[in-house]
Amino acid sequence: MSAAADTTSSKPAPSQNPFKAASAALIARLLALPVPEAIGEVSDHLRDAANIFDQWLYAVGSGVADRVATDVDMRPFQGAFLGAVDGNATYEAECAVETASRRRSFARRA
Repeated sequence: MSAAADTTSSKPAPSQNPFKAASAALIARLLALPVPEAIGEVSDHLRDAANIFDQWLYAVGSGVADRVATDVDMRPFQGAFLGAVDGNATYEAECAVETASRRRSFARRA
């Protein structure tokens, strides 16, 4: 790349890189996320993690939108992870917990 092309680059300085900031925030939030202590807490844990990833995805989408000279449809950057997890993985986890609970209940009665 020529020196002229380097000086006209719209690439932000490293300290202003929204993608780096979004990644750092993602990692910090994931590290702060409590780990489930009981199997019944897994669905909430999945939703909490999905919300964290959705915040990251929105920040990435916003970073793209802020740096291009065209409109960016932000809808695909909103709620994608929670939409994928809630009612799918959470449903399976909740069904498994419920089934295990019923089995324990029947075993106690026998």
